[in-house]
Formats: sequence, C-alpha cells, structure tokens
Amino acid sequence: MKRLASILICALLSACAIAPIGPRGDFTPRSDYPHPLRTQSYAEPGQCRGGSKLSAVETPKPDYPRRAWKHGVQGWVIVELDVGLDGRTENVAVLREAPAGWFNGVTVSAVEDWRFLPPQSGRLTDCLVRIDFKLGQVMIAG
Repeated sequence: MKRLASILICALLSACAIAPIGPRGDFTPRSDYPHPLRTQSYAEPGQCRGGSKLSAVETPKPDYPRRAWKHGVQGWVIVELDVGLDGRTENVAVLREAPAGWFNGVTVSAVEDWRFLPPQSGRLTDCLVRIDFKLGQVMIAG
C-alpha cells in the first residue's frame, strides 16, 4: 500500500513538472489594453504610412519590459522613423504611446536595429509603425 501511495505521489509530481510556463511565469493583465490609434489615419498625407513602402529584412520585436510584465500593464507605441539609402533606420522617435513611459525605451532600441531593403525611390521619411504590447505578447501592427 505504501508503495502504491509513493508511485501515485511521484506520478502527480511528474505531471506538475510537465506544465510549461513562460520564462517569467504567466502574464496576468492588471490594466485594460488602451484603445489604439489607427496608424494610417494618424499619418499626414504623403507620409510613409504604416511602413507600406518598406520591405523588411530584419525587424526584431522589442522584449516585453519586465516592469510592465510584472505589473500586468498593456499598451502600444507609435514610432516614427526614416529609412536611409542603405535600408537602415534613422531618426527613430516615439510619436505617441499609451500608457506613457512603459514601452518607449525598449521600442526605440528595437526599431533602431531594424533593416529594410534599400528604398528604390530614395530615402523614406516619416514612416509610422505601431507596436502593441498586449496580453504579454509583442506585435508589430503596421
């Protein structure tokens, strides 16, 4: 009987160890996702809206900031950027964000490392891209 009890306990503990969790545990939202702006409607006429003229080569997503993850904060950032003749991003700046101060640093750092095919029509300016931080995931929205 003791042997059977030991086997059952080992089986239960093994089953618990199999359940996967993220590197920092499961994300628990503690704030609503703020209503995002449509990137295209935010752009001025003639701008490189939503990066529609861009052909991505490398666009690594930013990491979800630890502080935001820990506090369950969700949000978005609209980034304005230029693309040089070599396809590298230039003049990366946060145009708008919600909530303020949570995601801007990691977003700018990631976007500064983005690479595109060199634009055929010359340098592209004032391109807008929205990056969403929602439910513990990071998505490039355009």
